[in-house]
Amino acid sequence: MVFLHCYEFLNTTNKNVDKLQYSWYNKLRKEKKMKNKNTIIFKILILLTAIVTGLGFAARTQASEVTEYSQQTSITKDGESLTSDSTVKTNETLSVTTNFTFPAAQTIAEGDTLTFKLPEELSLITALNFDVYDVVNHTGELVGTAQTDPATQSVTVTFSNYFTNYTQKKELSLGFNVRINNEKVKETGPVSFKFGQTNFSFQYQKEEGTAGEYEMKYGYQDSTDPSIVKWRIILNARQDMLRNMVISDTFGDGLTLVPGTLRAVRYAPVEGGIRNEAHILTLPVVDNFTNKAVLTQNANGDANGFTINFGDNYNWPMYIEYSTRVPEGTKVGDVVNNKLSWTAKGFPERTITKSVRLEEGSGKGSAVLAKDVKIQAQKKLVNKVLEKGQFTFGLFDENGVLLQTATNEADGSINFKALNYNAAGTYRYSIKEIPGNDPNYVYDDKEAQLTVTVTDVNGELLGSVKYDLDPVFTNTYRGNDPGKSVQPPTPGNNNNPNNNPNNNPNNNPNNTPGNGNNTPGNSSDNPKGGTDNPGNGNNNSNNGTNDPGAAGGNKKVLPKTGQETTLWLSVAGLAILVGFGSYVFLQKKTR
Repeated sequence: MVFLHCYEFLNTTNKNVDKLQYSWYNKLRKEKKMKNKNTIIFKILILLTAIVTGLGFAARTQASEVTEYSQQTSITKDGESLTSDSTVKTNETLSVTTNFTFPAAQTIAEGDTLTFKLPEELSLITALNFDVYDVVNHTGELVGTAQTDPATQSVTVTFSNYFTNYTQKKELSLGFNVRINNEKVKETGPVSFKFGQTNFSFQYQKEEGTAGEYEMKYGYQDSTDPSIVKWRIILNARQDMLRNMVISDTFGDGLTLVPGTLRAVRYAPVEGGIRNEAHILTLPVVDNFTNKAVLTQNANGDANGFTINFGDNYNWPMYIEYSTRVPEGTKVGDVVNNKLSWTAKGFPERTITKSVRLEEGSGKGSAVLAKDVKIQAQKKLVNKVLEKGQFTFGLFDENGVLLQTATNEADGSINFKALNYNAAGTYRYSIKEIPGNDPNYVYDDKEAQLTVTVTDVNGELLGSVKYDLDPVFTNTYRGNDPGKSVQPPTPGNNNNPNNNPNNNPNNNPNNTPGNGNNTPGNSSDNPKGGTDNPGNGNNNSNNGTNDPGAAGGNKKVLPKTGQETTLWLSVAGLAILVGFGSYVFLQKKTR
């Protein structure tokens, strides 16, 4: 009986222990699942935050394409300008010099680009990257970097801040080599095209080359990688019987073999022999004898030549191709050489040396500082065509004093009157749009700040302008929005700046043209000088536009600079992380 009670007690105890263990196990599983779930959510939110923030910075760093310029081009062959009487043969090199002149209104900021395509009748030889320097006025200053792209047959220049500092008489010149595009120009005859704003016309002569009697060799730079030179060889084009044939190729000037590029093949004899490379490449390959090549090596173990002990050649024409890499430190414009030699029983040794000049590009730019500094901006209007004089803008000094106003041109350009100076130094300004009263427009309230640096050059004061941000103001027309109730301004409303005596420049004695420093150019003791025509009355107007805060009642939007976009996207990312942190904390607290 006692034994039975003990058994029941133990059995009950085991069941309770099992229940506790099961409950504890389930709790651990739930906590682990919750932890894993939180970890996954946390990782996803981090990724989303990174994407959101990255989009913000990407929106902030977009550059502009320079589109306003004139382009004049010259093309020469062997130093002689192309004319209608000139003849250009297949694969002959032509030298291009293309010159750009930019109008004063075309601002060029650091990171801006200029891209142009070649005429389809021309072809770039290889990909090039080269710097463009000012070699005229400010020797050694970087204007930008140029890149040629044979894949798209285009050239792109990425500018430095050079044209931001030197704003007048902006010019750029690029030089590079081209050939006739054989895929476009396929037959002998006249060729005409336009390159920039220059017309060209000349005679084209198609040539496929000749293989010679025994050997032909040439090299050329790779179109995508300028550090690689490709070589092509034809042997025994006349299809003689050659016994104990030995072929050797020696790479000069530090060239080394690109692994896997050597290929040596032979073909069956054909009637009349091999005419040229195009001919031999149409024939079927009989045998590949690449494995007979024995490579020679330099001190670093890189292949710098090969020897093929072929044996007897029973009238077979041969074709050999390979690529070499130029050594580091080789300069563009340098010439690299390659020597082929071969022997056979009863034949004296025959040799042929070929050279390839490594392509180069060149560029130069120039601009000057201005005697009279011109400050400019740009206006854009969304949802409606922009009209001349439609919007008004103010130029303010570093103390917020309005110096002058200007309205937009039909093309959107905003041109303030030139400033002149009485002393060298650095001067800060800002440009703001002075909002109107039309509720159909959303006005841009950006403040575009800029610096004018005035330098004494041999007793002459010259200035340059540097903008902190692109001075582009964008307004939106919303009068055509059917869902918006447009209320016309109420007559006599205090929101009209002309109805507020404090907002009318005529009622403000400080805006009187003869008052001194507040009107630029009226005091010889003011080093900032002023406009070329300081007494023009621009600062004395009844339209209320001289007060940038005179547009009460109009909706304002963040300036379209990308900075506010970045700010809000970053705040959104931070809010996501804070929200998730609070969620995790509450989950732990409830457990």
